[in-house]
Amino acid sequence: MAKWKDIKGLRVGRLTVIRFAYKKLFPKCNREHEMWECVCECGKKVVVDKGCLTTGTTTSCGCYHREKTIRQMTTHGHSNSKLHNVWLAMRNRCKRKKDSRYKYYGGKGISVCEEWQDFSVFYAWAIAKGWREGLTIDRIDNMKGYNPENCRIADIITQANNKTNNTRFLFQGIMMTAREISEITHINSRLISARMRHGWLIENAARIPPGLIHTQEDSTAVKCAPATRWFNTPASSAADRSPSIPTQPQLAI
Repeated sequence: MAKWKDIKGLRVGRLTVIRFAYKKLFPKCNREHEMWECVCECGKKVVVDKGCLTTGTTTSCGCYHREKTIRQMTTHGHSNSKLHNVWLAMRNRCKRKKDSRYKYYGGKGISVCEEWQDFSVFYAWAIAKGWREGLTIDRIDNMKGYNPENCRIADIITQANNKTNNTRFLFQGIMMTAREISEITHINSRLISARMRHGWLIENAARIPPGLIHTQEDSTAVKCAPATRWFNTPASSAADRSPSIPTQPQLAI
């Protein structure tokens, strides 16, 4: 018969043995095992088999295993953040065929680069580029995928101007969207688009203030040649993209 040994005060991992508790019969081996009461570093008391203590099989009340599981499940601590949701949406529309936007991204060969499969790498890039709430990830070349060289942090307007389905017009020697032209001339972008659909010349559509076209002759004129009689502004260079806007347009003749 094995000699009884007092292990009070023994420290195993996070556990410290404080007293003998009782003996427990294990039917499978038909033997009684000594059970000892221990206190864990977290403050919880547990009763542990002496054999598990002396062999180091049990080293905590279970808190270590819980903490380890949490660490494994939480790799970056941003699971509920806006930026993490942006990252998930980016990967889903490029990889998941069931995603409603897949046909516009993954279906066209758009993919996410290998290094951005790791959120922590993507997070570090986005923060370094100045990402904050209200901004978004925009691809510079819409024919290429998501990678550090082809992406930038942009506001909603910049991203909207960069969509592949945007209609662009040659204005002052530069291809621009109606919204971009509107920022220069201060004519509503929807009005510019509507005028272009009705056959106006882009210079007239972008620079004639609303309310100055009154007759059928006027409507025909704006489709044929630059209608300088509606404004008195010298031509600007295409390089600076900032023409002077008339403050006192002439009335229609």
